[in-house]
Amino acid sequence: MAYFLDLYSPKTYATFAQANHNVSGFPLRHENAARKVQVGDKLICYLTKVSCWFGVLEITSPYFIDATPRIAGDDPYVVRFTVKEIAWLPLERAVPIKDEEVWSNLSFTRNLPMDSGAWAWKVRSSLTRLDEQDGSFLEDLILRQVVQQQ
Repeated sequence: MAYFLDLYSPKTYATFAQANHNVSGFPLRHENAARKVQVGDKLICYLTKVSCWFGVLEITSPYFIDATPRIAGDDPYVVRFTVKEIAWLPLERAVPIKDEEVWSNLSFTRNLPMDSGAWAWKVRSSLTRLDEQDGSFLEDLILRQVVQQQ
């Protein structure tokens, strides 16, 4: 099993939050990256602009191309996977990347001062493979947040 990044903007987060969480889609330019994702791999969800972690989705199918709109208007997210929601946090429970526990544990932030922007390259593109320890840490962290909200 491997971990991959799944980026959301505030707009796509709001749209996906209202949908049933069984399909995750990506622009066509991500098709080559999608070929590397296997059933059983996990997507760690990150919200851009707000810079926080909020979800874990498990891949349940190989990728497929489907241009059927799932959102209103022109839907550019045609490279799709069926997924199973493992965890999904409301924004008020999402964990900021600059949370001390997060910052000191991720391989791409722990050796940087918190005011550095040098880590941002790691969260620029969906389907970027995450280091196994980073992915496992983030999954555990998000799952703890889910338990704490109950």
